[in-house]
Amino acid sequence: MDTVIKILVSLIMLLVTSGTPQPPAADGPSVAPPTPPIKSPPASGFTETLVTEPLVIVVGATDDQVDKVDAALALFDEAGLNLPPLEIEFSPDTTACKGHAGLFRGSDVGRSQVIICHRMSLFLLHELAHAWAHLNLTDENRVAYSEHWGLDNWNDHSQEWKERGTEKAANTIAYTLDITVPTENPNILALVCSYEMLTGRSLPHERLVEC
Repeated sequence: MDTVIKILVSLIMLLVTSGTPQPPAADGPSVAPPTPPIKSPPASGFTETLVTEPLVIVVGATDDQVDKVDAALALFDEAGLNLPPLEIEFSPDTTACKGHAGLFRGSDVGRSQVIICHRMSLFLLHELAHAWAHLNLTDENRVAYSEHWGLDNWNDHSQEWKERGTEKAANTIAYTLDITVPTENPNILALVCSYEMLTGRSLPHERLVEC
């Protein structure tokens, strides 16, 4: 009996002095989660947050309108004009566009919005050009381009539409990329010839004009 008691006491003392068992260490060293790459924001200060893929979503479009979007995006891509994340919405009337043929709403967080209220593809290019300008132009760029046309504002809504730098810029890109727009009109030719100043890129090779 004494021997049994001694064995039990020894076991109790072993359990008390050994402490709480610890879980086994995980295999291999501890590894911190990967740090996502840092993207330098464009000159405008736009930072791509919340939205990465897809770059463009289309709402309320017919198959024909989707084809027009694809064609317009291809023109921007071929010209090297990058666009922000966008939602492109097609409206059956001009109510959503506040009575205009198209409307652009810029956003620095998430998707910017393009609304098209007219069937002509040129208006789609025009609104996409606003999106490009929103993403890529600095305040200095906007001032310089406006002054090139003798304008004192970029987007002052108290001024007439044609007296705003932002509209000149959008027309410049739209008229340049749509090679079906004739440049015999000197006003259109002047816009096309300001394309390089605006974008920092040469005219697309399909756009054969003498500036």
